Amino acid sequence: MSDVPVESTSGLRARIDSALAARARVGRRPLADTIAALEAAALRWSRDATLAAALPAAAGLSQPMIAAVVPIAAAALDAAAMTDLVEEEWGRGAAQRPVPDGPALVGARAREQRPGARAARDRARLPQPAPRS
Repeated sequence: MSDVPVESTSGLRARIDSALAARARVGRRPLADTIAALEAAALRWSRDATLAAALPAAAGLSQPMIAAVVPIAAAALDAAAMTDLVEEEWGRGAAQRPVPDGPALVGARAREQRPGARAARDRARLPQPAPRS
């Protein structure tokens, strides 16, 4: 038997509605605010002893693996790299504006490629955002 919790349909709908409302709120603020919040959260996670103690069991990984991986994951949420990527994809100053309409930006690039966001985009073949009307 699985230890996965079962959620009611109404409970799931409420959580989805809450997530959609949160996305709408976040979507109205400048990307730089979201970028800063992500970087700050990553820094907190990387220093959280309670999280570090709970992750091995939750993830099914050893404590040394968690100790090695959490700092790498936290470092990946670097404000300068995220800002470079946003502005490479959506233009200079894009971090000071809300998320544009159109396809979502999904970024994946190695740290050493910053500020070479163009090369990362070309390799990933990310779609260009639709023009705003």
